[in-house]
Amino acid sequence: MPNGQIYAAFVEEYPDVRPEDIPQQVWEWAQQEGSLVSAYRKWEIAELRDELAALEMNRRNRRAAVGTAQTDGEPAGIDPVTLALLGR
Repeated sequence: MPNGQIYAAFVEEYPDVRPEDIPQQVWEWAQQEGSLVSAYRKWEIAELRDELAALEMNRRNRRAAVGTAQTDGEPAGIDPVTLALLGR
């Protein structure tokens, strides 16, 4: 769990994050690196990259989606009233 000095620096940077909300992976990285702030940022970046990849995938899927079926696929004819109004 939190080492006093390492955790104090973390609280300064992330005052709203409680120790129990920090993933175990972050604690392990912090022990290896000696910095909880650095380890948490590394985790945050990985989380944000995953979120960005999911958003990008959703965007691509929406673009590739067929959409709603509004017509039967036949080209819509031009309304004769519209043609008359346009003088054609």
